[in-house]
Amino acid sequence: MVNHKYDILDIARFYSKVDVGKRDDCWLINGTVPTADGYGTFSINGKSIRAHRFSYEVFHGPIPPSLVVRHRCDTPLCVNPYHLQTGTTADNVMDRVLRNRSAKGEGNGQSKITAEIAKKIFLDDRPYSQITKTYGLHKSSISQIKLGKTWSHVTGKRFLPK
Repeated sequence: MVNHKYDILDIARFYSKVDVGKRDDCWLINGTVPTADGYGTFSINGKSIRAHRFSYEVFHGPIPPSLVVRHRCDTPLCVNPYHLQTGTTADNVMDRVLRNRSAKGEGNGQSKITAEIAKKIFLDDRPYSQITKTYGLHKSSISQIKLGKTWSHVTGKRFLPK
């Protein structure tokens, strides 16, 4: 099914930039500078849109306002409509977690400590009140490290809910 929201010439121009393969192959878009997070873009009527979203709409129709387009293949430059599906932002975050693509530790821009400090906190036997003073962190941050909720890739401790 082809969505008539876009002009056939725009669709042809888009797919001239795509390495179309078999149904199960990733179809990568070329001739685009990937975004900071690795996605391809496509310009239409002077407006830049994400290439996978364009491809989804051409084949599947409009993207509902509350949903995002997810990759089954986990390849941001892929525009194969068979690899694309809609879902919630929470679905997309869960995909990232399950595929081990979430920013961890120092890779997380919100991190206030290093892996070395996290390991020291984990091994520190002093009361939390003393640890918080030493590292300038809130008691809950210390607790999360000690329980394995955060920095488990450094400490080796995995949080197991009861």
